[in-house]
Amino acid sequence: MAPYEHLIPEDVDHFLTKGWLRGPGAIKEEYMDKWVKDLWVRIDYDEHDKPTGHTEYPHLPRHREVPAEEFAPEAWNKIVGICGSDDRIDHVRERYYGDAFIINFGSSDKTAQSSNNALLCPKELGGWHTHDDWYSERGGGTCVCEDGIEGVVK
Repeated sequence: MAPYEHLIPEDVDHFLTKGWLRGPGAIKEEYMDKWVKDLWVRIDYDEHDKPTGHTEYPHLPRHREVPAEEFAPEAWNKIVGICGSDDRIDHVRERYYGDAFIINFGSSDKTAQSSNNALLCPKELGGWHTHDDWYSERGGGTCVCEDGIEGVVK
């Protein structure tokens, strides 16, 4: 196996067997603080009054962006290590991260489902692309399906 500059052996093994890596604290907090600071103004919501929400999933366009290696240097280094070099990464679509947010505020019907302990299984939702924060027992909008990676990679 080739030596990796920023990946430890456990990272390599995890990625090769499960198809993903976790990077706690990978995003520099200075960007999150700066970008979230004007979030409520950008979506025209009152952060202290949820009923003022106009939509369940507001999509904010990107106003600011920074190179990935500046936004999340440790994550970027691991991505480059996995890919083999940075010239294997799309320099338009994957090189910059920005403040384009898709926010899930949920809805009263989903809140009612969740409060009734009616958990939904993502497999029952249809399609292969699903993310939300109301069907997961512990919340969170990402569902990693390790068993599906093999079919995609081959």
